[in-house]
Amino acid sequence: MTFYKTSDQQHKISNLSQKYLTKYYNILSAYYLKCSELETGAKKDELNMQASNYINKATDISFQDPSTCIIRGYSGVISGQIAQAEQEFDHAIHQNNTDILSLLGKAIVLFNKEKFDKALNLFQRVVKLNPLSPVSVYNASALCLYKLGNDALAKQIFEKVLEKEPMNENAL
Repeated sequence: MTFYKTSDQQHKISNLSQKYLTKYYNILSAYYLKCSELETGAKKDELNMQASNYINKATDISFQDPSTCIIRGYSGVISGQIAQAEQEFDHAIHQNNTDILSLLGKAIVLFNKEKFDKALNLFQRVVKLNPLSPVSVYNASALCLYKLGNDALAKQIFEKVLEKEPMNENAL
């Protein structure tokens, strides 16, 4: 009876540990980024620094991990580094072209770059992949349509949003 692990078994355990540690750091990064949205001043800066530290730890473990690319992309959007964010989302989409978070991130980047037609296509793709998408995705689609001059269809979508959420500020 053997009580030690072979190097192959140790390698598998190490890879699994790294995978979970990367996910852990990415979750913490997302948490601190979200918290920073609710703060101002020094507290906001402190929370963003915490998020950056965890992003760096995740990146050190697995630079290519799709969830790490996505969190770096969202961090880029929040900090105004749109070109970097776009690269991160493109990399994540290249690894999995049906990943909803990376598609949404890319759509947000395209919207910020005023490429409303391309952003709209991605928002619509997200809805096709997940018909139970939150109303914010429908709001974004309607806003793209409005920016593209399709006021009638934008209004229809906003009305559907109001049916689901009568007090939705974006649709009012």
